[in-house]
Amino acid sequence: MKLLGLSSIFINQLRKFLMRYHLTFLENCLKIALRLFLFSLVLSASYFMIGCSSSEIETDTQRIKDSIEVYGYLDKAFGQYIDAMEQVENYDDEKASKLFEKTLQSLNAIDYRLLDAPGNIEWRQNFDELAKSVVQDYLNTQSNIPKKSLVFKLADELRIHYTEIKEMEETDFVNEPLPDGDDIPLVRNEAVDGYIDFFTNTERGRNFIDRTTYRSGKYFPIMRKILRYHEAPEENIYLSIQESGLDPKIVSRAGAVGLWQFMPSTGAAYGLFQDAYRDDRRDFEKSTDAAARHLLDLYRSFDDWYLAWAAYNAGPGRVNSAIRKSGSRNFWTLRSYLPGETKNYVPSILALSHIFRFPEEFGFTDLEYANPISFDRVFINAELTLQQIADMSGSDIETIRELNSELTGDVTPVYDVPYMIRIPYDSYDKFAEAYEKSDDFQKHGMETPEYAGNELFSVGNVASVRFSVTGYNPQDPRRVVSTHGKTQFNYYFQEKDLLSVIAIKYGVRPTDLRIWNNLVYGINPEPKQSLIVYVNSEPTGSDDEGVNSNTGTTDELETIDESLHTLNNDDLKTPSITDLQVTREPEAEVETEQTEDKFVQTETVTEEIKHETTSEPDVKTKTTKKEVKPKEKKRVYMVTEGDMLSTIASRFGVRVSDIKQWNGLESDKILVGQKLKIYSDNDSEEKNIVHTVSVGEHLTMIADKYGISVSDLMNWNDLSTDVIYVGQKLRLSAQKTSYKKDNSPKQHTYKVKPGDNLSDIANSLGVSLSKLMEWNNIKNENLIKVGQVLKYRK
Repeated sequence: MKLLGLSSIFINQLRKFLMRYHLTFLENCLKIALRLFLFSLVLSASYFMIGCSSSEIETDTQRIKDSIEVYGYLDKAFGQYIDAMEQVENYDDEKASKLFEKTLQSLNAIDYRLLDAPGNIEWRQNFDELAKSVVQDYLNTQSNIPKKSLVFKLADELRIHYTEIKEMEETDFVNEPLPDGDDIPLVRNEAVDGYIDFFTNTERGRNFIDRTTYRSGKYFPIMRKILRYHEAPEENIYLSIQESGLDPKIVSRAGAVGLWQFMPSTGAAYGLFQDAYRDDRRDFEKSTDAAARHLLDLYRSFDDWYLAWAAYNAGPGRVNSAIRKSGSRNFWTLRSYLPGETKNYVPSILALSHIFRFPEEFGFTDLEYANPISFDRVFINAELTLQQIADMSGSDIETIRELNSELTGDVTPVYDVPYMIRIPYDSYDKFAEAYEKSDDFQKHGMETPEYAGNELFSVGNVASVRFSVTGYNPQDPRRVVSTHGKTQFNYYFQEKDLLSVIAIKYGVRPTDLRIWNNLVYGINPEPKQSLIVYVNSEPTGSDDEGVNSNTGTTDELETIDESLHTLNNDDLKTPSITDLQVTREPEAEVETEQTEDKFVQTETVTEEIKHETTSEPDVKTKTTKKEVKPKEKKRVYMVTEGDMLSTIASRFGVRVSDIKQWNGLESDKILVGQKLKIYSDNDSEEKNIVHTVSVGEHLTMIADKYGISVSDLMNWNDLSTDVIYVGQKLRLSAQKTSYKKDNSPKQHTYKVKPGDNLSDIANSLGVSLSKLMEWNNIKNENLIKVGQVLKYRK
């Protein structure tokens, strides 16, 4: 047993010697051979030892063997990770990605059973420490990571949360061929030919093709862009032809509505909202987005696109019943077990796919195609008639109706948040000018309409997919482990210190400390050993509350086994000005640098820092910049879906121009997941413990916005499901909150019908005639028109 202990000590002492003289490369070359030699020596000697049982010998020798295996892979992965970060800093992402993948393979080769075995807690901590840094930096610095990469599996195991951000590119649609069966086979057989015959040889069928091909020119570009964004096969556009004839406002006898014929319940399940003002099932963008997600869900259930199409028509239950009765999952085999409409549904879609791709072959030679629908998106917070919008944008009411097909009346709704409308492409400036000058309507605090992008003759390809790691926001992701431009500290390691605790003190990661000090895994610093620490700013607190200076990670102290180290409050305290003894040189060099908008004073200062735990000083030379910053509290806000600069500015009581200046924004465009610096003492966000659900919001979005969990949000509001509705008030803490019911009058509309007169309308609505005339600026009660939209409050 003594020999076993001595062999372990010898290994560690040799490694420390090599490390002390920076012979890491030599160690990496010799360590495996050395370990195997010593392991063989231990095995041979153990048989001659007196007083040791064979079971004890086997246990200790197996542990040495396991240690060699685990730390061999950890050392290999650590070296590959360092090489990857070097390539990241050099902007060679191709090499960096390959090295990250090799790092993950090395980590994956470690037997998890060894990490979780009793007595191996330090092995597990070392693995998690390295793996966490690898996952964070791989996701944060690389784009287009392969879907099968081990990084996603490891992120789930380590509970590292991240957001996928797709960046789109624009491609010309004019010459883009229709989808031809690459993702969904477009077969042709006897059943399909029967429907080809109907569409080509009957007057009704030919008229249908004439109408739908014209509409396809208008809607296919935007539909394909949305399908492509969701990575759903674009062949699904042929299903929409079958469903609606590409008419966004069509209503079936059963009550299905829109391009994709959503029933109310299914539409609601996929976020399509309905009220007295609008029906999102008629919205060509929102309904296509919902259809893409619905079809993908059906495909995941059946693993066959023809069965997914059949389930879209008849429901999953009937398709499952046909599978059970037929004993087959082949559509053409089980087709006879489906309802009459559904058995012909898929053949009809396939027939349309052939005709639309090759119309001339089927006798359609004079087809016309509408121009792709194009528009500007604008946020407003006013009740406008569509005629007013048409006048302000220099268009006509029919165009505005077509662009805003979700509106069931000729008036825009007013909600607690701005509402997005579509106006003709490149008409925003004209519309905004007229909007700002007009006094004919209430603007509810939004004096200027906010531009929200446009759509023009294009289909978007996904140019790249990048990732944002929750709680990890380094100042420069490519220089996390770099020493360039950072301030150096020297910290003297104490006997009871842990690298993880030192890392927390300085706002860095344990892996960073290992890289800077050439500490491979399995080696810990010796007492009084000087450790080099590099930080972006002084460790006296960051501008970002709770955010570390180097990594931008939230300050979290992971559970540390008490048998390894016992911590008190002082151990975890970040050094403050009072903890540091600063000695300034009598004459400091002072330089003045002029930037574009302010003067920055630069001082070269030598400081001597004494820690309470040691008498040996840390000496550093640093460069500091004195900048004039807002006096208000600084916070970091993450942009969520539906956010605009104006709403963010209003929330924190600042100006849009301030946010743009603080974050170097040249336009009002912001992205979901983008982090914005905000200087504000307005704590209304923290104090507001009730959230009112807005259009398009769901529980996950609300929970992320306030930094709480979905389960807590459901518990605090007694929710048994994740279904919520617009206007619902949600508590954001366990504290019970009482709020008064809003009994203020709500605005409604009424469309004049043939035979109506103003007096009868007022009586039927339960309002006075004089008020109805006042609300609608009517001077003569006899002068109303059929189709006129009247506003009233009740």
